[in-house]
Formats: sequence, C-alpha cells, structure tokens
Amino acid sequence: MAQHFRHFWGPQKTARFNFQWDAIRHDSFVVITASEGSPRQEGLFFDPSAPERFVGSAHFQVSSVAPHDGGVTFWVIIGDAKALLSGFFNWWVDPLNLWTDITVFDPGEPSGQN
Repeated sequence: MAQHFRHFWGPQKTARFNFQWDAIRHDSFVVITASEGSPRQEGLFFDPSAPERFVGSAHFQVSSVAPHDGGVTFWVIIGDAKALLSGFFNWWVDPLNLWTDITVFDPGEPSGQN
C-alpha cells in the first residue's frame, strides 16, 4: 500500500529540498506535489496537520525528484504565473509558505521499467 507524508516547509523561495523518510529507498517510486498555503490557525497556535492550501498568483513546480536510501531530494521552483502565461518565466521574489505531499509506493505493487 502507498504511504503519504504531508510536510509544511514554512516560507520558502525556489530551492532544492531533501526530505528524510525511512520508507523511501533508492529504487522507490515517489511522487511529490507542492502548493502554497498556511497551517490553520487555532487561537495563537498553528496546526500544521490542517493545511489551508490554495492556488494563488505563484506557480509551484516540483522537478528532479531523486529518491535515495532514507529519503528523497527534489527541486521546488516558484515563479510568477502571470509571466508564465505570457511565455516568460520570472522567479517569485518573496518567500511563500510551501506545502508538499510526498507519496512513496509499495515496492510489492506491480511496476515496470525499461
């Protein structure tokens, strides 16, 4: 059965990230999604288990996903979606709250490779 992990990274810019998780091996199938959002605020405290994600003016892209024994390394690229629509890419200047959902699939499930 696939396993999932949701992680709140806080305010981030375009960067390479490394997530340590013993469920991941170098030959694992891993899928990562990214979005903007904040943890839900309960009074003075934030609850990172209850994300308030949304699609805003920034474009979030996950690339170069590289599983390794004990984790996964990947890039999150954050850009200006309006510029992207006009055929240009501009980095997003200010840090934005980043959420990732990381899924690792069971090695016993059917899979193929070339």
